[in-house]
Order: sequence, then structure tokens, then C-alpha cells
Amino acid sequence: MTKALVAFALEEEFAPWRRRRRFRPISDSPHPVSVTSFGTTQVYVALAGAGAPDADHFQDLVSRFAPSLGIVTGVAAGLKPEWRPGDLLVARTVSGPEGGAGLPCAPDLIDLAVQCGAKPAPTLITLPRIARTIPERCAWQAWARRQIWNACP
Repeated sequence: MTKALVAFALEEEFAPWRRRRRFRPISDSPHPVSVTSFGTTQVYVALAGAGAPDADHFQDLVSRFAPSLGIVTGVAAGLKPEWRPGDLLVARTVSGPEGGAGLPCAPDLIDLAVQCGAKPAPTLITLPRIARTIPERCAWQAWARRQIWNACP
């Protein structure tokens, strides 16, 4: 049986899944985890907490459940005008605000997500906290533009 690990930051993000499918809680987990099956895939759903400080929870869960694939979900602020509220984005790489090469995502899963309606994003940048204000978002947008220009030959 294939195992998949899906991490949500908040219960509110997981709620629509819970309404569609019956999940069984795993009681001996240090983090809130529930499991269900989709065909031959056992899907573990974890509430890993919000922001970069809680990112280690995902690694703990990967070590414990040894999934074949992992999906990290959450609310994202798109910095491009073509990314609208409610859009599903799939990133080709994931990086922190310090830049660098980033973590590449599985090309076959990216292609599948795009075929299912997701919009491809070159890089998802994970921040230590949510950028809540317009000035904060504008500052990150300017930072992203600098990263792109610095990467160009």
C-alpha cells in the first residue's frame, strides 16, 4: 500500500477534507494525525502548525510514517496579479527567504497537479511568519524581484 503524508497548518484548512472523508485519529502521535484510505493509498493527515518554526514537525512525521510522497498545504499570498484567491498553486521548488537553490519538487507530481487545474509557480518561498499587511507583502514582492534579477546572467 502506498503512503502519502499531507500536512496542514491549521484545523480550518483540514476541515473540508474531514467533511468529505472519514478520518481515524492516531492516538499515539506527538502531533495531531489522522488517517484514511483512498483506493490503495493510505493518507496520513497531520496538523503541523503554522510557519517555519513548526517545519520540523513535518520531518518528524516523515520519519515516523515513511510516506512515498508528501504534500504541504496552506494559505499562501501570491505576489503575482494572475494568482487570485482560491487558486491552487504548485511550486517547482521550495525555498526559504535566505534564497539559495531551494528544494526541487517531483516533476511528475507537478505535471499531474497542473493537469488537474493547479497553476505552476516557479518557487514557493516559506517565511518564518505570515506577511499580513500590504507593506510586508510589497517588501517580499520586491525581495522576490531582486532574487530573480540576481539569478539572471
